Amino acid sequence: LRTDLAYAASQPALQAATVVVAVVFAGISLAWLPGLALRPFVRSLPPMVQMIGGFLVFDFLVYWAHRWGHTVPLFWRFHAVHHSTKHLDWISGFRAHPFDGIFIAPAIAFLLAAGVGNTLTGALAVLQFFVGLGAHLNVRFKLRWLWPVVMTPEFHHWHHELAEEAHHTNYSTFLPLWDIIFRTYRMPRDERPQHYGISEPMPDGIVRQLLFPLRGA
Repeated sequence: LRTDLAYAASQPALQAATVVVAVVFAGISLAWLPGLALRPFVRSLPPMVQMIGGFLVFDFLVYWAHRWGHTVPLFWRFHAVHHSTKHLDWISGFRAHPFDGIFIAPAIAFLLAAGVGNTLTGALAVLQFFVGLGAHLNVRFKLRWLWPVVMTPEFHHWHHELAEEAHHTNYSTFLPLWDIIFRTYRMPRDERPQHYGISEPMPDGIVRQLLFPLRGA
C-alpha cells in the first residue's frame, strides 16, 4: 500500500516524464507517416464517423501495444512494475513505470497525423488512464451479459492473475472485442482470480521499482 500511495502522490512528476519521453518515442516510431498518408481520406469522413472510427482504431492499437508489453522482453521489463502488485484495488492502478506508458504514443501519433481531432485523441488518452484505474477496483461485476461488450474490473483482474494461462489474456482497454477476435479472451463463469503478481523478483518501494527495469538496459 505504501508503494502504491507513493506512485499516486508522484503522478504529476511521473506523467510529465511520460509525456516528454512519449513525444520522442512517437517521433522516432514513424507511426505518423501512415497517418499522414490517410489524412485526406479521414478528413473527408463525416465528424461522427471520424469519432467512432478514431475510437475503434485507438482501442485496437492500444490492445496490441498492451499485448506487446507482455510479449516483447524489453517492454515487459517496464510493464512488469505494474503487474508486481499482489493486491488489486483502485490505488494499485497508479503503480506503473513512466516509461511503460510511452508504448501507446505511436497510436496517438498515428491518430493525430491522420487528422482525428486533437480533442478526441486527448480525451481518449485521458479516458484510458481513468478507465485503467477503474479496472483495478476490488468489486464484482455481475451483469454477465455485458462481459463480452465492455471492459469490467473482473475482466482486468483475470489479466493480473498470476497463473500463466490467465496472465496473457484480456489485454483490451475499452472493448473485449479485440480479445475475442484474437483469442485472448478469458472470463470463466464459475471461477475468480486467486493470486496476483509476477513470477520474477521485483523490489518493493517506488524508487527501487523505477530503477529496476533500467538495470543492464
